[in-house]
Amino acid sequence: MKVHEIAMGSARRVAYLAKLFHEETDGKFPAGLTYHFDAAVWVKAMHTSMESGLVRIFYTTEFGRKKGTPVAVMVVVVCASPYDGSTEIHEAMWYVAPEHRASGHGIRLLRSLDDLAEDIGAARIIMTHLENSVGDRLRDILPKFGFKPLEVTYAKTCVPEVV
Repeated sequence: MKVHEIAMGSARRVAYLAKLFHEETDGKFPAGLTYHFDAAVWVKAMHTSMESGLVRIFYTTEFGRKKGTPVAVMVVVVCASPYDGSTEIHEAMWYVAPEHRASGHGIRLLRSLDDLAEDIGAARIIMTHLENSVGDRLRDILPKFGFKPLEVTYAKTCVPEVV
């Protein structure tokens, strides 16, 4: 199974996966803020972040063909650590369509982060997960790939809810 990278200007290819991710979190992500997912806003945000070199988007397809329909996506932020200036990779979204979850797409995307880290000289990879049933499973999976707990994140909504 091959991992492909979204080209600049092509985030729309995986926007429907971001929408599914939003729907599975009951529209309460990030930070408990309830919002309506807008694919155009998401795509514009991804393109702006990609242009600045902060975001990279990776995906897999059912049969591994680059032009196939994406079935899994991982969005990562590449940035400098505020502590030592080294390059870090922060996973921002990792999603596999439900009908493809037993096919290894998520694990392949996870493993591809090691290749990315080597390619860009990243000192560390930071993974996060939501407090839900998927997060419960990831608490068991991530240590098998060398990850260990780093911190607990708390969130607070500070703006009125948008419907």
